[in-house]
Amino acid sequence: GHGRDVLLRAHPLLRDGIIDGGIFGRSLLHAGAEARRWLRSGSKPLRVAPALFLDAARARRGMPGSDSRLHVDAGVGLRVALPGSGVVRIDYARGLRDGSSAVSIGWTR
Repeated sequence: GHGRDVLLRAHPLLRDGIIDGGIFGRSLLHAGAEARRWLRSGSKPLRVAPALFLDAARARRGMPGSDSRLHVDAGVGLRVALPGSGVVRIDYARGLRDGSSAVSIGWTR
């Protein structure tokens, strides 16, 4: 997400440009999986895909008060492929450990 390449989508790392959250440390163990299914668009230039995902991460050697437990986030999303530009993703995630939730928007080339 914004501020790091690793996705833990129910736990944003930055709030108002400042690191604010417990899933942060000198090392980070992480894994993720995503399934998506591109729908047939016929002659339309945009392609759309619903998605399901699971993100897991554990921070180690963090700041005092940081959370070193394993966190797993699950969610659903929508992918929109823009011709010649990349893919926009819109996700809703929920933390399975702590119930935190977030909506995120990202773009990849």
